[in-house]
Amino acid sequence: MNTYLYARANPLRYIDPTGLFEMYGNWGGANWSGGASGPNIPQNPRPPIDSLDACFMAHDYCYASMGSCSSKDARQTREKACDLALLQCLTNLPSNTSDWSMPAQNPVYDRNQHSPTADWWRSEAQSWFQRKWR
Repeated sequence: MNTYLYARANPLRYIDPTGLFEMYGNWGGANWSGGASGPNIPQNPRPPIDSLDACFMAHDYCYASMGSCSSKDARQTREKACDLALLQCLTNLPSNTSDWSMPAQNPVYDRNQHSPTADWWRSEAQSWFQRKWR
């Protein structure tokens, strides 16, 4: 039995205090911002590791700005705008990860580490946020 299945059998690469989600870089993943878990961006956040992580960072800061929304409708409108901006950022990344302004840290699947590629993360994020707003 693999007790680290939630982290693709790699608990050193994928840190998840709750054991429920994988993280990408310092900004990609549920409740994962600036290299720390929790609902808020930490006071001294870590920088993005590559261009994909930079898209996730912009999304997190966009979500953080929703605290000033005065109503549920305003919050939902802002949330949708943040998610659509993330989708646009992901779409604008060149297909070749080495052509990114900050090249991908894990562009090739490593069978020994069981780590998904930056392309896999981009594809999963795009699918998830597209389904969210259908």
